[in-house]
Amino acid sequence: MSNTQEYIFDFIDLITLPDIYICIKEAIDDPDTDLNELAELLKYDPAISSRLLKVANSAVYGQIAEVETVKKAVSILGTQTVHDLVLAVSVSYAYQSMDDTDYDVATFWRNSITRAAVAKACAIELDIKKPENMFIIGL
Repeated sequence: MSNTQEYIFDFIDLITLPDIYICIKEAIDDPDTDLNELAELLKYDPAISSRLLKVANSAVYGQIAEVETVKKAVSILGTQTVHDLVLAVSVSYAYQSMDDTDYDVATFWRNSITRAAVAKACAIELDIKKPENMFIIGL
């Protein structure tokens, strides 16, 4: 096994997802959780809330008026996209713990969201079913 593979496997063993991800995942999987409850949970993490608002206000979703609440963002994005964004943010939190100073988390996140938005836009343009899946592939 190469040094790179060993490093990746060692790092994967250290990654634990934040509690917010676990709570959101459980809420989304629970059929009794409504949109209000999900939005309230999301508000506990300002970074996730701001990312959701940013994505909901992106050109990909074509909103005429600015999306100003987490609840509205969740209703626009849907629970699958919310889950995937929370997972992406949670993984980026895990990467922030890396000691390597050459790793730029902000650039990683920007590039991931850009790829995801372009992939979803292409899927919509090409009339591909479930364009949100392309968003995840882009991430």
